[in-house]
Amino acid sequence: MPSPSYYERNRSVILEKARRLIVCDCGARIHYSNRSAHRKTVAHRIWVKAQPVAGPSSGGESSSEGPRGLEGLRGLEGSRGLEGPLPLLDLC
Repeated sequence: MPSPSYYERNRSVILEKARRLIVCDCGARIHYSNRSAHRKTVAHRIWVKAQPVAGPSSGGESSSEGPRGLEGLRGLEGSRGLEGPLPLLDLC
């Protein structure tokens, strides 16, 4: 008999985490398992665009500061930046 898979051994913990309600930074209450889909919604994208972009830190550039948010996307609004549907890939 094969050993149980990771999912089978941890099914209850995985499902409990997926069902947990969280509050997004934009204020929406969502299930943990729905975070990715929520971040693609119009309401969340409008909230993200409304957030101020922090200027450069006074301590110089450092790669240990973590992700830079949307700073790298500034100016892309007119060139398929953050608005509109995500582009589809032609795989044929």
